[in-house]
Amino acid sequence: IKLKMSTATVKPDPDDIQTRLLNLAGQLPAGINQAALRSHLSDLPMDRIIQCINQLTQSGKLEVLQTANRELLWRLRDASADRRLDGLDTKEVMVYEQLRAFGNKGASAQQLQSRSAMPQREIGKCLNSLEAKKLVKIVRPVGHAKKKIFMLFELEPDASLQAGTFFSGEGFDQEFVDVLCQQCTLYLRRKAEAAATSAATTSASATLEEVQQFIGQSRVSTVALSLDDIRRVLRALTLEGVVETRPGPYAGAGSSCLYRLARSQLPASGDFGAVRVPCVSCPVAPDCRIGGEISPIGCVYLTDWAKGQF
Repeated sequence: IKLKMSTATVKPDPDDIQTRLLNLAGQLPAGINQAALRSHLSDLPMDRIIQCINQLTQSGKLEVLQTANRELLWRLRDASADRRLDGLDTKEVMVYEQLRAFGNKGASAQQLQSRSAMPQREIGKCLNSLEAKKLVKIVRPVGHAKKKIFMLFELEPDASLQAGTFFSGEGFDQEFVDVLCQQCTLYLRRKAEAAATSAATTSASATLEEVQQFIGQSRVSTVALSLDDIRRVLRALTLEGVVETRPGPYAGAGSSCLYRLARSQLPASGDFGAVRVPCVSCPVAPDCRIGGEISPIGCVYLTDWAKGQF
């Protein structure tokens, strides 16, 4: 009696394939590449392996990475990893992981495309999906309003991308800078007046730190201004001829520069007693602040006085 042998091929159990993949990933913590798949799972068809890898990626058990030479790696995901990636498809996870590698400097869609084998259209779809799920956000670099930089939603953009203190959502905040210029001029004018009228030896010049302290106490800014911010304002006033600079007591130090009101802004007679600072006698000065009902922005008296026309 001859027995007829069955020629039917037994399909590998997907659960067994996934178990073998997870075990292999545990043995290779740096990641599994295609060479490792062919070497350790040579008895399995590659299409079934890739299908199971995609399932493990979507379930959050594996994460997909890409090396500098565009080689794909699959690695065990940390058990405590962010569960927000649950439900993402393989391509979305890949884009997310690439953005994670870029950190708080972010990347453009073109940069992501150049580091992957995905078409530009697929990159765009993934970014739109990740943005809708609040996993990714768009940052507009200063000076490049039309350029889109993508980064992980929870990251704070690098300083090179941020607009800075003098920019708002609508661009350069000229009104804010004008108020800062007025306040710096006010402070240096008071210093000059005190030096001219005081019997004691009083300097008409001020350090950068002194100007910063005055601006902070004046409450004209709702954000803390750095020394670099104040330096930029004083630099603008110097270029306009309102402020003069001179070396400080330590000329070798980079921050030893002193600032004073330019001679062209002083009374011709040198009589500071005739100079009236409007803010000193203003009855509503304590309530005057940016954003308030009474604001230095648009104050005719302060503007004229800062120009020496008061």
